Amino acid sequence: MVFKRSVFPCVLMTAVAMVITLVIAGSTGAQTERIVLKVWDQWTGTSDKKAVDMMDANFEKMHPNVKVERSAMPAATIADKIRPALLSGTGPDVIYPEVGITFLGPLAKAGLVMDLTEVWEKRGWNQKLVEGAKAIPTFGGRTFGVGHEIEYVPIYYNKNIFNKLGVTPPKSISELEDICEKALTAGYIPIAWSARDWWTKTNLATAILWSYLGKEKAEEAMFRGGSWDMPEVREALQKAFIEWPKRNFYPPNFVALGYDEGNMFFYQQKAVMHPEGNWMIGGYIENVKDFEIGVFLWPRVKEGEPSCTIFFCGSGYVISNSTKYPELAIDYVDYLMASKEAAKLWYEVAATIPPLKLSEEDIAGWNIHYLVKEAIKALSSEEIQFVPGLSMGTPAEAFEFLKTGVAEILTGQTTVDEFVKEWDKLWQKGREEGLTYDTFKLE
Repeated sequence: MVFKRSVFPCVLMTAVAMVITLVIAGSTGAQTERIVLKVWDQWTGTSDKKAVDMMDANFEKMHPNVKVERSAMPAATIADKIRPALLSGTGPDVIYPEVGITFLGPLAKAGLVMDLTEVWEKRGWNQKLVEGAKAIPTFGGRTFGVGHEIEYVPIYYNKNIFNKLGVTPPKSISELEDICEKALTAGYIPIAWSARDWWTKTNLATAILWSYLGKEKAEEAMFRGGSWDMPEVREALQKAFIEWPKRNFYPPNFVALGYDEGNMFFYQQKAVMHPEGNWMIGGYIENVKDFEIGVFLWPRVKEGEPSCTIFFCGSGYVISNSTKYPELAIDYVDYLMASKEAAKLWYEVAATIPPLKLSEEDIAGWNIHYLVKEAIKALSSEEIQFVPGLSMGTPAEAFEFLKTGVAEILTGQTTVDEFVKEWDKLWQKGREEGLTYDTFKLE
């Protein structure tokens, strides 16, 4: 009799092996389950979106189990949506909003954003990043974000038209007005500016105020409890929002024009000058092909006075206090803000200045646009006086009044004097409520 070997043990062993394999695979799958890091930011433009997409791809390679789910929207939309989203627990892990006390202060006071004070020390950001990136989102002795888009607000101009007019960059406000008159006579719009969107009004208001006030008076009113009820404040607002419109220095119907519409006058060489920040460089790269752009700092009232120019962190990265992935969120911000690899993409692709400190040797050989180089040069100058923009440090109620009040000056619904008195009153109220840099408390 021939005995055949039973196949049952083999089948049993195979089945057991399969079960073990499935268990291990399931366990491994659980360990490598993909994490979704939700990010809300403002990168909607062609070049900046491309740059951030590349950074996100690099970050995902560094973290194979992570997917960055990024939703891009305008800053105003983030401002409207972020508080209810964070309160409901359904918001993003990382947010890219305005980071001055005006916007971020109330979120910090409500405990909705992470206190990053110790993170700045632990990750070496205090040494790696420029001072303003920390100073702007710091209030009550604590730091709640990382400021980005290191910006200043000069006046860009069409070099070709300046040459035709036979003019050079002005050294005083009166010289600036002379250029405007020559531009009008030659058939050009002097200044490409539109007033329908709030940020164009607040930025121009700040630029002209700093030109009239200078650093000491501006900082006294903004950071040290001083009054805004000054002759220089009235003179500046009267000049920009009463006199210049009457002299036709802005485009026709400028009050009703949106931001992009206003920019087009400069792109199409209908306007000579463009009072914008270096955030516009990406737009210039995309839209200006037929002329060279120059740049000069806002002149002071009197020739010879040191230029006093707006400094901005355009926006910055903050982290939700309710994120399930705090260390991962910090890793993400660290990569975008404090790595040389990301900095190269910010400079070359997005034409944006990140907060990472870099030497000339660090960026040697990088393909950086000449206007970005001009901004780097200006921002590193020790001769220029920089003061943060009003949107960085104004109490929220006073800032809302600034938006509407300038519009009412332009349309004749209020006088400059009435505006200044109410503006100063709201600042005092903000101080009493602890909503300014010098009075803010977290409790």
